[in-house]
Amino acid sequence: MDLFITLISIGLLTRFEQFYQRIEVLKGKPKPEVFWAEVRGDYIKISSLVTYLDEILSPMILITCASDVFFITFQLYMAVRMKTTSITTIYYRFSLIFLIFRALLMLLTSSHVYVASRKPLEVPPSCSH
Repeated sequence: MDLFITLISIGLLTRFEQFYQRIEVLKGKPKPEVFWAEVRGDYIKISSLVTYLDEILSPMILITCASDVFFITFQLYMAVRMKTTSITTIYYRFSLIFLIFRALLMLLTSSHVYVASRKPLEVPPSCSH
């Protein structure tokens, strides 16, 4: 589930980055009002997609975070409880690091969608009509 949420978030980030690059090259250049109406419409479409996916992904993110916390806690418990050999120590350390990395990657990419959605809003005030 972590991978699915991460990939969806990366896709949304890419869309916002493409949109930002499209209007960033126009910084300081006058454009007609029709152009800005089209840009505003495109931004609304992307934002509507984010809102729709947010309604779907929010419960999934919550469940995934709870699951990740459970498995991280379980891995820590098993590492302390079991008699350790070099193989089991390597396994539990690798598994724990992988779980933490996976959870952090999902949280960071999904939270960065908001930051990426705000970036294009900086450009229109710097452009004259």
